Amino acid sequence: MNTASSRATDLLFTPRRWVLYVLVAAALSLAGAIPLAALARLLFPEAPAPDLGGGSVSAGTLVVLIAIVSPVIETLLMSGPVLLLNRLGGRWVAVVGSAMLWGVLHSLLAPTWGVAIWWPFLIFSTAFLTWREKGYWIGIATAATIHLLNNVGPALLIARG
Repeated sequence: MNTASSRATDLLFTPRRWVLYVLVAAALSLAGAIPLAALARLLFPEAPAPDLGGGSVSAGTLVVLIAIVSPVIETLLMSGPVLLLNRLGGRWVAVVGSAMLWGVLHSLLAPTWGVAIWWPFLIFSTAFLTWREKGYWIGIATAATIHLLNNVGPALLIARG
């Protein structure tokens, strides 16, 4: 019997139907990040938000940096540790280790930011490893596109600021 959860799992770990994969993975990423961010804000209302330079660059530049440049650079930087951890400990070690690392790195900018960030990086790392089977650059493109879809909403909100 093929249940809905097994179909979703199959989709997340099988590199086919790229557009559907990206849309489902982006939705899963946001479905985890938004409640975690809300919880962090509820528990720590005085915690500072990350300062992304909103006052020092134009709104358009800020959107490009947050929604396009950052996902590409972070995905490229993510790929090396994910591949190393995958080789040393397997897929789950790689995915969880990457998410924890990126959570810590984002927390350096704002202490509670990492609470919401680690979930999307579970998805980005999974996407990279899944699509890397088709080639390194398709893995990069897939994870970066999902990341872009995650960042575009916040980028527009920050730019509107």
